Amino acid sequence: MPAGVSLMCGIGGQLAWGAGIETGVLARLSEAMRERGPDDEGFLLAGRAGVQVAAGPESLPAIKASLPPLAALSAADACLGLVHRRLSIIDISEGGHQPMMAGAGRYWLVFNGEIYNYRELRRELEAAGGVFRSQSDTEVLLAALVRWGEAVLPRLNGMFAFAFYDREAGTLLLARDRIGIKPLYYAETAGGLVFASSIRALLASGCVPAAIDFDGLWHNLSFGVAPRPRTCFRGVVALRPGHTLRIDLATGRRQENEFWFPHFTPDRSLANPAAASEVLHEAITSSVRRQLVADVEVATFMSGGVDSTTVSAIASRHHAGIRAFTLGFGAGLPHMDEVAEARATAAMNPMQHVVCEVSAHDYVSDIEKMVLAAEEPNPTLPPNYVISRLVAEHGAKVVLNGLGGDELFYGYGYYQRIRQWRQLRWLRPVLPLLAAASPRPGWAHWLRAMQASSPVQFFAYAHQRMGERDKQALLQRPDGTVSSLDVLGFTYARPELAELSPLQMLSYLDLMHYLGNHHLNRVDQFCMAFSIEGRVPLLDNEVIDLALRMPDEAKLRHGVGKYPLRQVAARYIHPSCLDMKKKGFGLPAAQWLREEWRDLADDALDLLASQGWVTKGAVPLLRERHYVQLVTLGLWLKAFGFSRS
Repeated sequence: MPAGVSLMCGIGGQLAWGAGIETGVLARLSEAMRERGPDDEGFLLAGRAGVQVAAGPESLPAIKASLPPLAALSAADACLGLVHRRLSIIDISEGGHQPMMAGAGRYWLVFNGEIYNYRELRRELEAAGGVFRSQSDTEVLLAALVRWGEAVLPRLNGMFAFAFYDREAGTLLLARDRIGIKPLYYAETAGGLVFASSIRALLASGCVPAAIDFDGLWHNLSFGVAPRPRTCFRGVVALRPGHTLRIDLATGRRQENEFWFPHFTPDRSLANPAAASEVLHEAITSSVRRQLVADVEVATFMSGGVDSTTVSAIASRHHAGIRAFTLGFGAGLPHMDEVAEARATAAMNPMQHVVCEVSAHDYVSDIEKMVLAAEEPNPTLPPNYVISRLVAEHGAKVVLNGLGGDELFYGYGYYQRIRQWRQLRWLRPVLPLLAAASPRPGWAHWLRAMQASSPVQFFAYAHQRMGERDKQALLQRPDGTVSSLDVLGFTYARPELAELSPLQMLSYLDLMHYLGNHHLNRVDQFCMAFSIEGRVPLLDNEVIDLALRMPDEAKLRHGVGKYPLRQVAARYIHPSCLDMKKKGFGLPAAQWLREEWRDLADDALDLLASQGWVTKGAVPLLRERHYVQLVTLGLWLKAFGFSRS
């Protein structure tokens, strides 16, 4: 199989409607994304005088020898500046250097990601007369955009965020992959617009002041993430998954378009469990094989749950000796530790199992780094940071994970509970009383969810971490603030949703909100913090499209979620993984913050009180209900230097 140039990177740029580009902005964008691409960097300036390209301090030696430094370029009349940082995974030569050019300098591309079906697209382009200089997926993407424009985007199987400049048309096209594996943010400035792969890069550019978007923070406190395109930073917008943003550089006019939407089209032939699991097995195997290709070491994240153990086991059958990393917490935390189940599966497959037992002491010095890498408030301590650091310390550069199984195949508990919601409608008038009287917080939470008036509101209740009253006691927002229970409905509303079943509606919201905005965001942020490429085999186009064609009864069968995926898993993993009660991937945040990190936690809570974020009367109640979330909020405010005064 011929090798291609695979790149996990950071991209960014500045647009000016008339004031000119500042090379200092581009340099700061690049430096802020260094961890995303320590292997190479490149710059472009475009304006009336034409296109100029430059090397950076960390460009490859051959690039430095052939291009001037950024400071030597004339930026006075430039309307566009592009930045690229490169993390080389396949082929570390200068053949993958970006910005990449086509059409005698008319077209330029900076690209973050990987196109898994680039070979098929290349063959089609070659049949039409295309000629290629390298084995690069970047070059194929560039040629495909030149030939087919935005029409090629639904055909791209991979993860990507890119900026495509057409000099003759005077336009810049920003795009993000259909499920949101790779991030892209932008913000308006006084004289134009700035964009980047991370929020911190936008802040570091000097064009975007660090200020809180209180509506974004309000909803973040409920869901752990602000529903996109909103973020917790004023003026910073997330380009939505499956969307493009086309910008006219002369006028600043912008047009956002959607190129992909998860259409549920049940295929009755897949209602048969055996047929569904067999087709799914083929799709997952193909995806894992595609995503094992690299010129550096590929490893896996492996908890004891079904999804990551299945991905790891299949990977080991095609890449014998692959290292699978598992976090352990020792005998003192049996409710979180999944080492025994992971070990049992590792013993069945040709993999090297690396168990890393972690403690609070190991990461106390990393707290600020965790918070800064997360960028927005995280309702708990991020385990992705911990396991990414461990993988990096062991020298792996690519890691597969099991994200996507729960959202695509109805794996979360609320997929089963929504049936109870439908059955208990006649009890709705008394549910508030039952919830108030319940001595168990978990039961009270679900009894409140049962009060929902629609599947969308049920989903919002299921994900709600902090209620409206508690948020009001914390932030003291003025009357008229939109309830977070309602915001998901109008953020993700569209006419087609009226045809969805309640189960399909939950899956749609999981894909558009919880998976794309929360889980995938965390994987990208923390893998990139250690210059690691994170790959997601269960979110391959083929697997997603198959899941959307499976009827509800194929995915949730006899009260068992992820039924076809569990059938596939049974071929590879230990029965204890299938029988284990779902624990979730996390750290013992409450214990560490109340014990080993008590002083740090108290300082964070004192900051909330001293700066007036929390009224004195609300402190004891909020502290009892939302201890970890309040501590992490205080840590975020401190890390980014926010003050209420």
